[in-house]
Amino acid sequence: MRGSEVNVWQDRDSIRGRHSQAFRSLLSARGREMGARLGLGDASKAPECLSCHSDAAPLRGERFQVSDGVSCEACHGGAETWISSHYAPRATHASNVSLGLYPTDDPVSRVRLCATCHIGTSRKDQFASHAMMAAGHPRLVLETELFTSLQAHHFEDSDYLSRKPSASRAKVWAIGQAVSMQTSVDMYLASEEKRAGAFPEPAFFDCRSCHRPISEPPPVGALLPLNPFRASLPGDIPFNDAYALTLVAAARSFAPGEAKAVEQAARTFHQALNEPPESRRRAGLALSARLAALADAFEQAEFSDRAILKALDGVLADEHGLNLTSYAGAEQTVMAVDTLTRALSDSGGLPAEKSSSLRRTLAAAYEQLEDPNAFRQSVFIRHMSEIAVSLDLR
Repeated sequence: MRGSEVNVWQDRDSIRGRHSQAFRSLLSARGREMGARLGLGDASKAPECLSCHSDAAPLRGERFQVSDGVSCEACHGGAETWISSHYAPRATHASNVSLGLYPTDDPVSRVRLCATCHIGTSRKDQFASHAMMAAGHPRLVLETELFTSLQAHHFEDSDYLSRKPSASRAKVWAIGQAVSMQTSVDMYLASEEKRAGAFPEPAFFDCRSCHRPISEPPPVGALLPLNPFRASLPGDIPFNDAYALTLVAAARSFAPGEAKAVEQAARTFHQALNEPPESRRRAGLALSARLAALADAFEQAEFSDRAILKALDGVLADEHGLNLTSYAGAEQTVMAVDTLTRALSDSGGLPAEKSSSLRRTLAAAYEQLEDPNAFRQSVFIRHMSEIAVSLDLR
């Protein structure tokens, strides 16, 4: 260990320091305006904000500071029972976990932890609602492997990995897509049980299905293309299934025995959104169960270079390109390509010179996503096709 974890976490000039800056954003002009618009008063004191922008610790020692933002214990768990022993010479990761350290090395546990803020929970004070977004909160996005790689605070050498082996990038990505989608569906079902108004919570649905130019008659190209994966009809407000669009490729590559069942459950769920409440609930529970089974299958799967290339082929396929009818789906696609090609680089399955060229194309694809209002699907898909050619998939 280099002992530099705190310095990296506090780095204001790097994305690795974002968690430590989470509380500070509540004090910004935007944070203050959002608090006023939502009737929360001071955002830096509102539970609805602090639950994700700080550490919602039930036990707080004398040195606890809410201004630390998302600090060590927010992710690694309350340290009262393990802080003094976790770095002892005879300490092991297993012994630390037995004392209460959160097992972030376990992919499912890690995704569920990250999802509490980056997707939300059914708690009233831990969910970025449509009202919050209307007041100025950014949309929530999660790709667990990429996000945790960018936020890494620990230097992982061979000695570190011998004591605490890490799951492959591809495995964390696949499990992340399944658990993230399951979390979204479960939260939607919970919100429906508690619904007070006439409409469902809009935050669960595809933003761009409503947020687009409106005219009479509709201008050519203004309407989103129909998505065959969703089985949606014109005028439907589709569920935000951005995770599912890449999850299909993951299932077909790493857990083919589960693929058809997951795809069918997803289509049934989309269709049920136009049916009575009990039908929606039944379809949602069935999809959640299939996603849980898929995550379990990913736990046992082999993530070889050949399987990763097959997943990339599925993500980048022309057929899949036709399914990229949402900005959120494009986000998940480019992050999937980023993560899976890094996984190939880790194993030596992607030569350095080819990786460099691919990174340049990825950067151009990311640029397409910087402004949702300027997103051009055709240009994005062209970049994805270029990457497919560079990987010899076309």
